[in-house]
This record gives sequence, structure tokens and C-alpha cells, in this order.
Amino acid sequence: MIRYVNLTQLNLSENELNGTIPNEIANLINLKILQLTNNNFTGIVPQTVYDLCNVINNMESDDYYSCGITYGNLSLENSCD
Repeated sequence: MIRYVNLTQLNLSENELNGTIPNEIANLINLKILQLTNNNFTGIVPQTVYDLCNVINNMESDDYYSCGITYGNLSLENSCD
């Protein structure tokens, strides 16, 4: 169980992670930056994580927001500032 609900940045890019992205990442509702690019994930992006990424990428603020996931041939990347 992820207990870091106040976490605002999570960058696990280029760590050669494999397996599936856990649904629990979506519990990190205070994220402004989520980067999971350039790993070896398999399966599908959980809908909850995909939705969180879309929320992050559509935030309107003076702050910087970014969400990126590469998953096989799927790439979901965007940044907003």
C-alpha cells in the first residue's frame, strides 16, 4: 500500500522497471509530476493511472505539471507550465 499521499513528484524513468504499473499509484492524488518513461512495463496502463495522468496534464496553474508513461508501443507524455 502506498502511504505517500502528500508526494508531489515521482520520477522512476529509465530504471529498467518491469511488470505492470500498480493501480495504487493513482492514490498519489497530490502528484504534479509523474514520470514512468523508458522502462520495461508490460500489460496495460491501469485506467486509474491513465486517468491520474490526464488530470495532471490538464491542470491549469502557474506551477509546472508533467506526466509521462511509456508502455510498450504506447507513449503518454505531456508537460504543462
